[in-house]
Amino acid sequence: MADWAAIEREVIDGFFRFSPNHARVAGDHHFDGVVGDPSATTIQARVEEIDRQLATLEGLDGLSPDHDVDRQGLLVQLKTARLELTELRRPFNEPMFYAGFDSELDVSSYLKRPYAPTAPAEPRDRDRGSRWPGRLSRR
Repeated sequence: MADWAAIEREVIDGFFRFSPNHARVAGDHHFDGVVGDPSATTIQARVEEIDRQLATLEGLDGLSPDHDVDRQGLLVQLKTARLELTELRRPFNEPMFYAGFDSELDVSSYLKRPYAPTAPAEPRDRDRGSRWPGRLSRR
């Protein structure tokens, strides 16, 4: 039997590579700072990857009941993604693919809040003005 964890991870990583926004939402920070690439070349490569992953998942047998349910969920997700990219051609026919919350090119999550931790703040002094002579004066 194939290594289920490796197969599952490869399918999820493929989805996140093509849709890094979904990785951020799911809490996978390996794709922080990455914006999706909806070019025709990338879409074709993703469809080919989906086809390989579908063949792998459809050929699996002997999985535990829990892993088989996970396999079925991944199959549905991959088949849906393939339909959207090939039959519906969402990136070419649906403007909201590119705009708005949760789109592949949405960078608002980087603009609306501090995304990475800043340098640790200095401990607060009782007399804050002592660190900035001439800036703060006590009157």
